[in-house]
Amino acid sequence: MVDIVFQPVKKLMVMECTLYPEPETLASTLRNTVEANRLTFLSWAEGMVFITIPYPIHTEVLTEDIGERQVYWVTIAYASMPKYKKSIPLGDSGISVVDATPSETLKQIAVWLNKRAEGKIKSE
Repeated sequence: MVDIVFQPVKKLMVMECTLYPEPETLASTLRNTVEANRLTFLSWAEGMVFITIPYPIHTEVLTEDIGERQVYWVTIAYASMPKYKKSIPLGDSGISVVDATPSETLKQIAVWLNKRAEGKIKSE
């Protein structure tokens, strides 16, 4: 029998956080990855659309931090998008948007991003 243990993230370290003025501007920054046919999508929750870039976990320090349930993201790029849309137009195609509301962690991140966009949270 396999033991399965769920241990949610305790701490998320974000190294860079960039607010874009609108979802279309955020989508246009991803144009190169879309045109290169790389899998690209944005997440949406709590009125925010965002993309995250995790830090590679190939270092000893990060491996230890994962054991402590700490996760590192190099960047989050985000924009306000009050209503969910399945995609954001981009030239002849578009960038898919995934409804991330089933994820409690991503919902909490979206709430944090909202507060940051409103100026209620500053860089530390």
